[in-house]
Amino acid sequence: MRRNSLALLLLALSLVSVGAAADVLVEGTKRINSTVYVDNVADHPGLAFFTFVTHLNYAAPIVPAKPLDIGNGNPMNRIYVVGIPRDRLQALGGKPQPDWFPKSFHRSHPYRFPLPEGVLISSTAVPYDRTIALIDPTEHLITHLAISLEPASAKAPAHLVLREVGEERFDNAGKIISRKAGLADDAQPSADSDPTTEWLLLGVPLIALGGITFLALRRRVIPQP
Repeated sequence: MRRNSLALLLLALSLVSVGAAADVLVEGTKRINSTVYVDNVADHPGLAFFTFVTHLNYAAPIVPAKPLDIGNGNPMNRIYVVGIPRDRLQALGGKPQPDWFPKSFHRSHPYRFPLPEGVLISSTAVPYDRTIALIDPTEHLITHLAISLEPASAKAPAHLVLREVGEERFDNAGKIISRKAGLADDAQPSADSDPTTEWLLLGVPLIALGGITFLALRRRVIPQP
């Protein structure tokens, strides 16, 4: 009975660990408010742009001068920009559809999966920071992006390129700390999430499941009185 209770406890820990780990802060860091804008949506009138949030299978329209919808803030989520030709928008369901993206999408290269004809997706994830060094006075980080269209090549299909073009940092009182504009063209956002967070999210369930397996095997091997 005692072993069964311990096994159930380990299983419960494995089920809740993803949500709990999402709230874990690395020592020496703090949470910040992060906002992302796309500044040049109007430069591409033939496309309707959306953010697609992995894990949630959630799509939201990108509206000029309004911040991007980056989902629920789960660090395991990746947010990609999807462009749909406006003349095909309604025929394609009016927005990106969950069945376009397999469940393994968030672990793979974003344009490795076939999308409907004419639909484009960003080659990297939208950059946003949930945490920052504790000694940094920044409390609100605003990132500005520009979208460009990359034609198909021998290495990749046609896709969208996200480029960071500006940044503003504000303190707790809303006073601007720094402003950067015209960031380098090669300052591409990375699709990789924080490795410490990933280890937390993946390691705890694996340890719990390993403990359950050990207890089950031990119980099977050792004769019960």
